[in-house]
Amino acid sequence: MASKTNRANFGSVRKLPSARWQARYPAEDGSPMNAPLTFETSREARQHISTVQADRLRNVYHDYRKGDILLTGFAADWIANGGSRGKLAVRTRELYEDLLSRHIGPTIGTMPVGKITPTTVRGWHTALRKELAARASQPLKADGLGTRKATGETRLRQAYALLRSIMAEAEREGLIHRNPCNIKGAGSLKAQERPLMSVVDFDALVAALPADLRPVAHLTFGGHLRLGEVVGLRRGDLDLKSQTLTVLRQVVQARTGIVVTDTKTGTSRTVVLPGATVDAMRQYLTTVPTAMPSTPMFIRANGSALTRAQVQHAWKKARTATGLEQFHFHDLRHAGLTLSAQSGATLRELMDRAGHSTSAAAMAYQHAAEARGKVIAEGMNALMNDLREAERQTLGA
Repeated sequence: MASKTNRANFGSVRKLPSARWQARYPAEDGSPMNAPLTFETSREARQHISTVQADRLRNVYHDYRKGDILLTGFAADWIANGGSRGKLAVRTRELYEDLLSRHIGPTIGTMPVGKITPTTVRGWHTALRKELAARASQPLKADGLGTRKATGETRLRQAYALLRSIMAEAEREGLIHRNPCNIKGAGSLKAQERPLMSVVDFDALVAALPADLRPVAHLTFGGHLRLGEVVGLRRGDLDLKSQTLTVLRQVVQARTGIVVTDTKTGTSRTVVLPGATVDAMRQYLTTVPTAMPSTPMFIRANGSALTRAQVQHAWKKARTATGLEQFHFHDLRHAGLTLSAQSGATLRELMDRAGHSTSAAAMAYQHAAEARGKVIAEGMNALMNDLREAERQTLGA
């Protein structure tokens, strides 16, 4: 059947042997191109042409043919160029590369970016959940002994979040019209609230550590440090006179070995330390040789720098010895920040002490302080009632 030109003379439609209608219009470079779909009626085909022309005029047109690049190649390039922010931390890059090679590349990664639809993503997500759950249910040891606590949900969340970020970049670059990753709740972290370590618990755990590692726990608590930050400290970072600690770097365990990088947020911070922390550090420094400012802050008896693995091993033994198995080493940081909030620190002050780049994380400590405030208020109310009752009884007597 002969082609029919629409009113705007922008494109044409024709009826195919299948009885469906095809829309044709010039590409942005002037060459002819077909619409990505065929239509049941000529009217629908002409409406599509009008939509394309309107999108061109509004500069929002998307050429679907740009999505022919395979997802795996596009994703690898996105990771290599530092993701959406142009820079990835060492361990984040390794995680993304692993997720791509294991869970995205072999399946949905073989498809062109422009062909991936919400239905495609949901199918991939469902299949990956079943695969990861089956893998997590397998015994830990070859003899069939041992069980896993994992369900695969964390890995699934990470893989989906990565795919969503990659497809968001594809949308920004005009390779797709809309991000197909729209599963509600998928990719969102739903971490359980950590138990709050009391001062009594803290003292018990510190006492159970080897003597040379007790200052590590004190400084982690009082300086609100991450594990990588505390083992990355150097002598020059601590100023006992001003009672401050400057946090400049962290030590991470990468596939290639130990790597020293900037802090998690890429910024430095200076924290004013509590007196008890300063006293613990002053005592510690009297037990080790005087050294240059660039010398690692914490060293073992043989003179080697303290490692992440050594801290984690000692902490695990302390938990077992005290029966406080519920506390991770990172809970020292949480406990210190919560105490700061209870002491009246503002949201901005908490962010500065913790090295948080956003207020969301710091809000958790303010909420904890608010909860403690309610307990205190209830106690005050009970005490006032007791005092009133005691006064009435005295007057009545």
